[in-house]
Amino acid sequence: MSAPVAVADTATNDGTETQRTPMETEPTRDHQKQNTAPSSANEAGGRRMPDHIRKHLITMRDGQHYLPSAFRVLWFRQDHPDWSIITELIEGGFQAGWATVRASILSDEGRVIATGLKSESKADFPAGWVEKAETGAVGRALAMAGYGTQFAPELYDGEASPRAAAPRAAQARAHAQATRKPPQPSHAVWQGPGLCPSCHAPQGKPHSRTCSDPK
Repeated sequence: MSAPVAVADTATNDGTETQRTPMETEPTRDHQKQNTAPSSANEAGGRRMPDHIRKHLITMRDGQHYLPSAFRVLWFRQDHPDWSIITELIEGGFQAGWATVRASILSDEGRVIATGLKSESKADFPAGWVEKAETGAVGRALAMAGYGTQFAPELYDGEASPRAAAPRAAQARAHAQATRKPPQPSHAVWQGPGLCPSCHAPQGKPHSRTCSDPK
C-alpha cells in the first residue's frame, strides 16, 4: 500500500494566488509496528503452544524446559480429535526385564505423521517398565510431529534426556540373551522292538525324560 499523501498550500510571490501540491508523509511509528509485528499464530515460525499447555512446562536441573507426554497428548487431541496414536511392543517385555516400544501418529486417513521409539528396563522402573517405555515413545512421536519439540531434550543430539534409561535397557537385553538357555534336544525315539526296557516307551515313541537309556 502506498504511503499516505498530504496536501500543502503554497503562495505565489505576490501573495495573491495559492496552489495546492501533494506532499508525501513518513509512515507513523504505529504504522511501522503494524507492518512488522509477527502474527501470534506464526510465533517462532511454527505451531504456537496454548497457554493452558505452556503452564505445565517443567524446569529441569540443567535449566532446560520439558513438556511431559501427558500434556503433549492433551494438546494433540485438542488439535486433531480424529487422529490416532498407535503403540506396539517391538522388543522385550515383562518376562525379559526390558522393553522397546514404538508409537506412531496417524492422520484420519491412516497416513503416518511421525513415529517414536523408547526403551526402558526393570532396573530403572521395577513397577512398570513396559508402560514407561510406551509413555516415552508416545512423547517422542508427538515431539517429532511438532508438539513441544523445543521442549523435548531427549531429541537433542548428544545431550542428556530427562531419564537416560536406554543404556540400562540395552544391558538388560544383553544379559537376557547371555543367560537364555539353549533349546533342549528332543528325546530320542525308541526304535523297538516292543517296549523300552527302561521307561517302557512304545516302539516309535520318544523316551520319557527320566529314561536311563534313551537310544
